[in-house]
Amino acid sequence: MKNILIILAVLSIVSCTSIPKTTTPNHNIQLTCEIGSRYFFINMQDVPKKSLFDFVSDNAWYIHSLSTLPNFDQQPSVTFGPPKQNKKRFLQKPYAVTDDALYFSTYSHEWEINRINMQTIMREKLNNRRIITGVCEYGFQTDQFRK
Repeated sequence: MKNILIILAVLSIVSCTSIPKTTTPNHNIQLTCEIGSRYFFINMQDVPKKSLFDFVSDNAWYIHSLSTLPNFDQQPSVTFGPPKQNKKRFLQKPYAVTDDALYFSTYSHEWEINRINMQTIMREKLNNRRIITGVCEYGFQTDQFRK
């Protein structure tokens, strides 16, 4: 009986320390989100990596724009202060890609995208009660990619 209790105790400790991954491996998702009059072009690719900053990976970025003609050829950069429009910026953590939802952060917002109906919720980081909604589509919805 004592051996069974010891085995159960060890198993419970091991199961608590092995947190399951919520991120779908090898994902490659491009999105166009319309939030009011703004467009967000979002690239979610690769599994998150550890870094000195809260960036997800070199291939996880977004462009905030007023038009559907962003410059995708630029390199992503670090955001210090409010991001300028039409600049490619790194996505930030927290970050998760699941079968049902996408979670990530931009400079001042935390995003949650329902993958079933593509409805989007953005919460301000400084004021969690301020919520903005929108809708996303898979792919970059620009004339550049529709040809």
